[in-house]
Amino acid sequence: VIGINTAILSPGTQGSGQGQFAGIAFAVPINLVKSILDDLKAGKTLDQGALGSSRPRLGIGLQSMDAYSDTLLQQYNLPSTGAMITNVEPNSPAAKAGLRASSRNVTAGTDFNGNPIQAPINGDVILKVNGQDVTAVTDLQRIVFSTKAGDSVTLTISRSGKELEVKVQP
Repeated sequence: VIGINTAILSPGTQGSGQGQFAGIAFAVPINLVKSILDDLKAGKTLDQGALGSSRPRLGIGLQSMDAYSDTLLQQYNLPSTGAMITNVEPNSPAAKAGLRASSRNVTAGTDFNGNPIQAPINGDVILKVNGQDVTAVTDLQRIVFSTKAGDSVTLTISRSGKELEVKVQP
């Protein structure tokens, strides 16, 4: 089991009243279900707020460094791996730890419609979490979600070309 379906959007049911097995399914990851299984067995009803408070979170937005061109990485002296912090929520664990979001964007090309693509360039870049490499945003999420709420994590970040270690309590 990799997840539990919570809803299915099936375009064929609109108007016809007949269900179909085609469409888009929305699921809860099985590891999230495992983390709240005892509460569910006890008959507890969990809303979005309860689920959010039971999971560790940093309170940041991220952009994987693999989305950047080699030219941008070299031009702005950015690491080739990791995750750039694009925003930090006020009063979040990340804000309390002093993590810095990007405050400057540069044009990194255009999309399929010719619209400019903006790339953040001067935020902290998370390189490691508890000594484990972060090569993409999903690495960071996996490592942080595997910790318990309240346990601190050590982030190795790149800030203005220098590596620093920062403790955060998600």
